Amino acid sequence: MITKFNKYNFLKEGYSDYNQFSQAGANSHGLGPGYGFAIDNKLSIYGSQDSPYTDQYARTPMFVNQLLGIMKQANKDVVTNYGAIKYDQFLEDIDEFTDMKILRLNVNNSLSIDVFISFFFGEEEFFGVFKKFNWVQKEEFKTDLFTDGRYSYIDKEYRLKLDNYFRKVLDKWFKPKKGNYISLKEVPCRDKMGAKFMLPNKANIEVVYSNDDKDGNSFIEFKYKNESYVLNKNDYYFFNYWFEKIEDTKKPLK
Repeated sequence: MITKFNKYNFLKEGYSDYNQFSQAGANSHGLGPGYGFAIDNKLSIYGSQDSPYTDQYARTPMFVNQLLGIMKQANKDVVTNYGAIKYDQFLEDIDEFTDMKILRLNVNNSLSIDVFISFFFGEEEFFGVFKKFNWVQKEEFKTDLFTDGRYSYIDKEYRLKLDNYFRKVLDKWFKPKKGNYISLKEVPCRDKMGAKFMLPNKANIEVVYSNDDKDGNSFIEFKYKNESYVLNKNDYYFFNYWFEKIEDTKKPLK
C-alpha cells in the first residue's frame, strides 16, 4: 500500500513496479523516468518473447500526443461545465496541468487495474496513481502534488475535481475509436458464444463498438474474418498497447 509520496523517492512498492522510475538514483536503462520494462512478457508487443523483460514504451511519443489532444479538449469541457459563476482555484489552475503520461498499467491482487501516471503542473513534473481504476469501489487519486507544502491551498473539493478530470482523460484514451487495427501480439479474447479465442499476431480487425456491460465491465466488440469477438475486463485497458490503428480505413481486412 502506498502511504506517502515524496517527489525524490516516490511510488516504491517493490522492484517490478517502481525501481525503474526512481528519481533519487540512477536509472539502469538511462532513459529517465517514464521509461522502463514490464516483467510480464505476456503483455509484450516488442522484443524477444523469450525474455522476461519487454519494452512497453516504444510508442510513448504517439501515446503522449494522443493524451495531450484529449487533455486540451477536457480543459475546454471542464471550463464549460463549471462555468465562471464564482472563483474556483481548480479552474484557475486547469491549464497548468500538461504533458500527462501513462507510466505503467498493473494488474493488482484484486484483479483490477492500477494506473501509474506522471504530469506537469506548471514547469514541474509530478507523479500519481489510480489504484483499482476499474473496480466497483474506486479509490481516490494519490499524487505527490497533494503532499507538497507549496500547494497547501489544494483542498478536498480541488482533489475531487482533479481526480475526475484525470479519470475523464484516461477513460477517453482507453476507449478505442471505431475503425481498422492490426494486432501487435497474440491477444486473448472471446467469440460470440463466450469461448476463448487467441487472436493471432498481425491480425487485421475492425472495432465496431465499445461500451460497459450490465456489470460495469468495459468491453470492445470487433470483427475478425467476418466473425464477432469481444475484448473485455482488464484486457480492455491494454488495447492501445496490443493494437495499432490502420489509418487507411479502406484497406481490406484479411
